[in-house]
Amino acid sequence: MKKRALSLLLIMAMLISVFVPLQAVAADGGATQNVVDTSWYDGSAASGTVFEIADAADLRGAAKLSREGVTFSGYTLKLTADIDLNPGWNGKTTITDGVATLPEIPAVEFEGFDVFSGTFDGNGKTVAGIYMYQYVNNDNPNLAIFRFVKGGTIKNLIIKNSFIFADMETGRTDLKIAGLIARVQSSAATLDTLYLDMEVWYRSWSMECIAGVISKTDSAAATIRNVAFVGTVGNMTPSNGVPSSSTDVKISQFIADANWKTGNVYENIALNGTEYAADGKTGKVVAVCDKGTHTNVAFNNAIPETVQAMLDASTYSAFTEEFNIWPTDVTTDT
Repeated sequence: MKKRALSLLLIMAMLISVFVPLQAVAADGGATQNVVDTSWYDGSAASGTVFEIADAADLRGAAKLSREGVTFSGYTLKLTADIDLNPGWNGKTTITDGVATLPEIPAVEFEGFDVFSGTFDGNGKTVAGIYMYQYVNNDNPNLAIFRFVKGGTIKNLIIKNSFIFADMETGRTDLKIAGLIARVQSSAATLDTLYLDMEVWYRSWSMECIAGVISKTDSAAATIRNVAFVGTVGNMTPSNGVPSSSTDVKISQFIADANWKTGNVYENIALNGTEYAADGKTGKVVAVCDKGTHTNVAFNNAIPETVQAMLDASTYSAFTEEFNIWPTDVTTDT
């Protein structure tokens, strides 16, 4: 009788394993990495509503809603915890003898936001493990975590161990690739208190705009304050040669094309990342068409060696206003 009962239990366990899919447990409080959750969103909520983003599923859900046409205008998305989309994954490129070895493709690919017009409040939390790959062409000309920001605000956010990679159609001249925002359009954008340690690459011979923060302030200006970029921006040949010899590229750790926007404001900007591009195409805060207002903008060796030293420097006093999200254990030496 006992053997028969045990057999029945084993059969039931086998049936459950067939019909209940296994889920990878995330490091961000138990959320599953491959789940997309939009149940938290209420499109009829009053303007000013704050929607809390608690895990990877919520973040992917927000991006999905954006790609379906939700701009979040009048709403705030607020992170309530650190989120790692791909725990244990290393999103770093290795370069040996001028040839790049790309990181392994992780389990979860983040598809990003489309048009964003709300407020994204990182609340001092970290988002890590973002992997985005796209073949950019006439149909898909923009690649970034936020492809378009129209009147939106992104603030109080740390991004680490993330990788944005674009393969390109040769000969195109209007493709925009960036770590954070591909294009600022229609209404002015605001970026405040951001720490970006991520890689942004493209692979082609084409004439493109690639940047760590914003590819192009297109039809509207941007106010950008208290931002540090300590990642990598680069272009490579179709065979992964680094850097590409293309002299038509517009590349910057900060903004590739400011589009003559006199309304652009840059204040307390620290750029201490790494650039890979043809000779004469690196070392520019804004690659082309800059008429913005610069205050306390420092490039590479001009800034202190550590984030803490940067915070201690009087010229960067605004970094510590309200609260300090900056990781004090991160060395920004290149």
